[in-house]
Amino acid sequence: MTFFWFFMRVGRRGFYGIDTEFRDYGEDMKEGEILDGIILIADDDININKLFKYYLKTVFQGTVLSAFDGEDALNKCLSNSPDLIFLDINMPIMDGITVIKELRAKNFSAPIIVITAYDTHLSQECHEAGADIVISKPVTRQKFINSLYKFIPTYSDPIIHCSPT
Repeated sequence: MTFFWFFMRVGRRGFYGIDTEFRDYGEDMKEGEILDGIILIADDDININKLFKYYLKTVFQGTVLSAFDGEDALNKCLSNSPDLIFLDINMPIMDGITVIKELRAKNFSAPIIVITAYDTHLSQECHEAGADIVISKPVTRQKFINSLYKFIPTYSDPIIHCSPT
């Protein structure tokens, strides 16, 4: 399966540029394979939430929850038990590292993928708090989807299976 897309890097300070990507998912994504479960996207930027939901559309048919501050993320994790969390570090009310520490203190074992615009010096602190992966922004679709396949079980859904004609 081959995909072509473009990714506009935009942030609070404006437009950063466009990356074009042409990828053959070959080994990473098997035709007809879909991810399922519950995923929480916790980022105070509504556009990041929308972008990650867009990335999920083609490979995930489970429930996607959104949180826009750390306290909301913590509460949604404890009440919904997501299978995977995408978590920003810099959020209002409670920062991402505090969210990770609180979750791990409550024996919350789901994988936490930190996606941050900060330098990699925070990577060590995130891992020590209990994060499984730290990814730097901007995040390409391929990097995002590959991180899913490390943690979310897949199954084959014959309704969406496509075969070449």
